[in-house]
Amino acid sequence: MRQARHVGAWLSANDALPDAVLSSPALRALQTAKEAVQAAGLDTDIIRTDTRLYFDTRTNLLAALAGATSVGSRLLVVGHNPWLEELVLEIAAEPVPHPGGNWYMKTGAMMRFDVTDLAPGAGKLLDHILPDERGD
Repeated sequence: MRQARHVGAWLSANDALPDAVLSSPALRALQTAKEAVQAAGLDTDIIRTDTRLYFDTRTNLLAALAGATSVGSRLLVVGHNPWLEELVLEIAAEPVPHPGGNWYMKTGAMMRFDVTDLAPGAGKLLDHILPDERGD
């Protein structure tokens, strides 16, 4: 949970607070979302769960994200690999730097995109923050 608190603190310190949070209903993901939101100084009422973030098809994942973006312009998504990693690689307009190891999205990693729509290549990567870069 320490990594989630560091993400929340980073979001607060970098003027990147979410308007809404969409989380997998899996216990660990929901705990992560709550810890990050509280560390950012936000109320956990902004967290919504969606079963489509828990091992569903990419089409359903995109549908969940599209529905959630109507709540606010800054959406924090807490979910699972390999689905989230595949999603960020698909929406990134430019190649995402690989941090080494098995995943782009390591546990505790955060990527922040500027996304106008969820089409392939439509997202500009703003930040790729790894746990070791925050001193975890």
